[in-house]
Amino acid sequence: MTSEGALARFRRAYPDLGAALSDLNEAPFPATIEVRTRSSAPPGTAKEIAEASRSWPGVDSAESEADYGSRFADAVRMVRGAGLLLGGVLVFAAILSVASAIRLALDLHREEIEIMRLMGATEAAVRAPFWLHAAGEGLLGGALAVGLLYATYRGALTFLGRTPHPILSVLWVTFLDWRTVLLIPALGCAAGFLGSVISIGRKK
Repeated sequence: MTSEGALARFRRAYPDLGAALSDLNEAPFPATIEVRTRSSAPPGTAKEIAEASRSWPGVDSAESEADYGSRFADAVRMVRGAGLLLGGVLVFAAILSVASAIRLALDLHREEIEIMRLMGATEAAVRAPFWLHAAGEGLLGGALAVGLLYATYRGALTFLGRTPHPILSVLWVTFLDWRTVLLIPALGCAAGFLGSVISIGRKK
């Protein structure tokens, strides 16, 4: 990367500080070469490249960001673990909420259910509407959650497009993969169904 290119990237990443360099006749950054290792590269490859390049002619300095990348990856794993824990708590809360709602619905429709049983309706026929309703509500809630997440993602991209940030831009590179997008509504559907099964099992 040339000195001018480095200055242009600095101005995009730090618009407030970049404006202070607008009056300089020369770019204050040296020409640089950035090397990115593949994800399949053995650990320590970046450090080895940096150490070897220091002896090359024309190279003033070489730095490796492997330690920073490792710490950043650890932080991302911690955040991901916290997100999974929070997701588990929310799923458990959804199961309890659905169970309470189904229990209330059973109490409100007790007479209708007794009439259906007297007319020969099977237990599956009596319970199926509650199962389907709870599962549908959970599926809809999961789909709504994905929609809100995507809206937040698009809003963050728009904000970062106007005011770039060197760290936040890394966190908002891509949206959830399609497996996770499908998993969230599926979990909502399963939570709703499980809540209804638990509630109906107690209120026979």
